[in-house]
Amino acid sequence: IDMGAIESDIISMVTDELAAGQNVKVYPNPFSGQVWLELTDKSTTLDTWTLFIWNEQGRLVTQRKVLNRLVLLDTMAWASGTYVLAGKRRDGTSLFSRRVVKH
Repeated sequence: IDMGAIESDIISMVTDELAAGQNVKVYPNPFSGQVWLELTDKSTTLDTWTLFIWNEQGRLVTQRKVLNRLVLLDTMAWASGTYVLAGKRRDGTSLFSRRVVKH
């Protein structure tokens, strides 16, 4: 196993998350029932993007195509815990990645 490559991938993921996190607002966070997700980078042209949501076990909770910059997520069926929300453009490039907590 090439530990240098693994370390580089981890640093890249953290750096990408921090940079990409500036392109989105998630509120409230922590949340209990509903959560808003707002893309704030107005320079990005959005034809369609996909929202991915993973739970803390790394299982994909849902994914859906989105046409808007503002999305309301109904989380009533979600268990309490930490989730990762990630947005990807149609070409597969990352829009954002953000950790959120449900009470």
